Amino acid sequence: MAAIYVSYQSNQIAAATLRTAEAQASAAAEQVAIAKEQTRLSKLQYLPRITFARELIEDKDGVRKEKVHVSNAGNALHSLDVQPFVFLHVRELALLNIGESIKRLPALHHASLPVKNFFSPVRYSVAAETGVLTTLEIPNSRVFSSVTENLHQIFRTEKISMISDIQVYFRVGYTDMFGENHERYFLVQATGESLPIPKEKAGELYERWQEALNTTALDASGPDIAVLNQGWLRGKMKL
Repeated sequence: MAAIYVSYQSNQIAAATLRTAEAQASAAAEQVAIAKEQTRLSKLQYLPRITFARELIEDKDGVRKEKVHVSNAGNALHSLDVQPFVFLHVRELALLNIGESIKRLPALHHASLPVKNFFSPVRYSVAAETGVLTTLEIPNSRVFSSVTENLHQIFRTEKISMISDIQVYFRVGYTDMFGENHERYFLVQATGESLPIPKEKAGELYERWQEALNTTALDASGPDIAVLNQGWLRGKMKL
């Protein structure tokens, strides 16, 4: 009986020792995680801060010329790589009469169609680490106004209207002062305000844009209503 009791005590001590070791390991892991987070937070103040500004150059006879300035308002960076990519976003809107139930909404669709040649092939860059680093030109940000209006007229019905807008994204790569590489994505709105976009979502958009460059992308250097119509019919999805 005494032998059984001693064995039981030994098992209890072993279990307690194991729990203590697990608790210590967990505490150590938490301390490592906290230390890593503190290091990350301390680095933030020394990282570059990418900003954008859209400048109107001329707005005349339906042609709106703009420039987009890409700047670093933070600490030094190098190996800057700036790649704009553009989509024409087309979407349907339901037309309801006053008092008509929203439950009677028709099925609505939208499409994001890749666009090439929206920016001028010439860009201006400076060999600096902060301030305005790159300037890109948009020959005409209204280049699709005429063909999208035709598209809207073709597919408009008594219950469905359509609207379109250009969505300008940027993929920005750089190396910070710690030697770490970064890849970030932004949506730059017509007002110049820039919105960071999660890498997973924006990376998929960027890949789709690249794949379409030599196939189905709309060409801003010569908008074609037939190509736009085909793009809408091929790419539209339910909202």
